[in-house]
Amino acid sequence: MEDILNNPDICYYHRVCKYNYWNIMKDGGAEFYVKAYEGKGCPFRGGMNQLWRNQLLAMVLEKEGTYKNVYFSVVHHPENHFLGKSMSEYAKLTDYSPKFNSFTSDKLIYASSIDGSLKDWVAWYREVYYGM
Repeated sequence: MEDILNNPDICYYHRVCKYNYWNIMKDGGAEFYVKAYEGKGCPFRGGMNQLWRNQLLAMVLEKEGTYKNVYFSVVHHPENHFLGKSMSEYAKLTDYSPKFNSFTSDKLIYASSIDGSLKDWVAWYREVYYGM
């Protein structure tokens, strides 16, 4: 990603919006993105933009010392196939870092239901995300 870091103006969010994302990247965030980007323009566009922003937030929390290690996971509906391509491309840029992960909401519900202590939360989650 070194070539991209030398030219943040390829990104609309830096060039036009003047957002702070590339400053975070230059301040240590770039080490997370170890794979060279093979495309043209900003690599964090389309579906990867939100993943990038969330990961940068995790990096800032970790760097500030709020938390020793910060992991970012995406929980998605099992039928959301659109997101898969973006997450796969994003994971590739990170060389499949364990600090980025994804899993489906049905797995979250199952894991949260094992001991019964989150029964009310599981019911709320099912209602909100599954209408059940």
